[in-house]
Amino acid sequence: MSTVIKVLESPIQFVKTSMKTRLKVIFERGYEYNVLNKGIAESFVLQTRFSVIEKLNIGSAISTFDTIKERRMKKKGTNKMSNELALKHVFKKGTGKTPHTLLLLHGTGGTEEDLLPLVDYIDPEANVLSVRGNVSENGMPRFFKRLAEGVFDEEDLIFRTKELNTFLDEAAKEYGFDRGQVIAFGYSNGANIAASLLFHYEGALKGASLHHPMVPRRGIELPDLTDKAVFIAAGTNDPICPSQESEELKALLTEAGAKVDLHWESQGHQLTIGEVKAAAEWYRNTLI
Repeated sequence: MSTVIKVLESPIQFVKTSMKTRLKVIFERGYEYNVLNKGIAESFVLQTRFSVIEKLNIGSAISTFDTIKERRMKKKGTNKMSNELALKHVFKKGTGKTPHTLLLLHGTGGTEEDLLPLVDYIDPEANVLSVRGNVSENGMPRFFKRLAEGVFDEEDLIFRTKELNTFLDEAAKEYGFDRGQVIAFGYSNGANIAASLLFHYEGALKGASLHHPMVPRRGIELPDLTDKAVFIAAGTNDPICPSQESEELKALLTEAGAKVDLHWESQGHQLTIGEVKAAAEWYRNTLI
């Protein structure tokens, strides 16, 4: 009997299994998970078919990550800190059947582990580079600072966008993947930093799947985004990203030459299985 079936036999077994297995069960059975970003750091709310709701601390579920800096120090046989850029991340080499590298970018309070279950839906053959945000807001990882809910620290956004873009250049050299074949999948704050990459650097991404993003900056000229493919998943009743925000982002990206698909859900700011499946279909039809 498979692990997934065993897990679903009882709520007790479900709670005792690993976070990775729990997330796999949630996705495979069509349920949703949502990384909370309102006052609860590093926790998930998961709902099973038994109507059991558990608040699960994921601190112990974070596996060790391998940074570029750490790899290079190991190669050199030294423990001295390098001045080279390094962001905490997980890298998984693909099968070689596709040139793509999936860049996974979590929401506020998440980690580099959060979006890994999405890979099986999107492209299990691709390279995977999942990054943790380098900014802490009351202990919650983020990709850039904000002044208030929905109000970005623009100076820090510009700096962190450049930091991430440089990191991608370094990671491509370190791991040997094609820098021109990076496709971002970002949720909430992660979607915002991915959108910012598109707004600032013409060659940063081949495409992006942006889940509940906002317009990263206004009043600037975007680079030429011809041949870039973008998927936007938005909520008609999203309390953080109003529908007009999603429409405006689509218009700005389209004006810059990108081919943009806008998908609507009605589950607030949640990352839902419906939009994940829609993103997977977009990926197969547009980028493969």
